[in-house]
Amino acid sequence: MTSRTPAISTDITNLFATRNTHAVEVAILQPADPFLDMAGEDLRRRIFLTESETGQTLCLRPEFTIPVCLDHISSQAGTPRRYSYLGEVFRQRREGGNEFFQAGIEDLGDRDTAGADARSVADAHALLSLVLPGQALAITLSASAGRAPSDIARRLIEKAELRSVRLSSEAFSALKDFLAIDVPLNSAAQALETFATGAGLSLDVALEKFAARAKAIEAHG
Repeated sequence: MTSRTPAISTDITNLFATRNTHAVEVAILQPADPFLDMAGEDLRRRIFLTESETGQTLCLRPEFTIPVCLDHISSQAGTPRRYSYLGEVFRQRREGGNEFFQAGIEDLGDRDTAGADARSVADAHALLSLVLPGQALAITLSASAGRAPSDIARRLIEKAELRSVRLSSEAFSALKDFLAIDVPLNSAAQALETFATGAGLSLDVALEKFAARAKAIEAHG
């Protein structure tokens, strides 16, 4: 590591080692298309672009998730597998520097989605506790779990369709009630079940998955 690396980097990499991850190195120069395909053309204004001798559009890596996942696919590594990384990323920003360090863990391919979600929360909490010692940390948990690519694609289609939809007063009221739910984790499943019953919604499968996630997170402490 160079002298530009934060002083706490050794502590971070040691933490990652204790959390059963494979440390990876990612090339600074990356093909730009995967980032633009995922984030859209708006990203083009915020990344540093160049071109190869063959005309391929390249960029300085703006984040780690996409290249880590692409490297995993190209290596044909098995799953489940956990990767950790720490390094510079490059984005044009209105405030702050255009070069900054990013650390994280990619947790891939675990069929136990509740356990994987809980582990991700625990990973984030451990890392933040390390870099922000003495700070009180609060975790806000949404009702959605980790999603497969098909789920993400379906959600994008739904979002496009919803742009032309106007909610009825009853639906809007139910939405406000849902967004107002703010309870401790050990009460969340019951609160969601009460909301669903009152709104006349059938959320059995979703509630079962949420309860499993909550239980797994509590097991991680």
